[in-house]
Amino acid sequence: MSIEDVLQMPGQLDRLYSEVHLLNSLKHDNIIKLFYSWVDDHNKSINMITELFTSGSLTLYVYLLLSSLLLFSLSLIIYLRLPFH
Repeated sequence: MSIEDVLQMPGQLDRLYSEVHLLNSLKHDNIIKLFYSWVDDHNKSINMITELFTSGSLTLYVYLLLSSLLLFSLSLIIYLRLPFH
């Protein structure tokens, strides 16, 4: 859905405001902080000021997290299969 659609549909705009308000109210170390947001009608954009996410894209972060969990799981399986002396 484009920003133009959101700006023309009152129900979608309310949903957008609700999502932004929810993100702004969440306070957790694993959730990016939202400091300020606004809708720019002139440029037809939604602007959000968030904390800096220095680990690359969220996709890369999830990929690296899942990779390390897989590596840990495989290491644990190998360790558990080794005979104890």
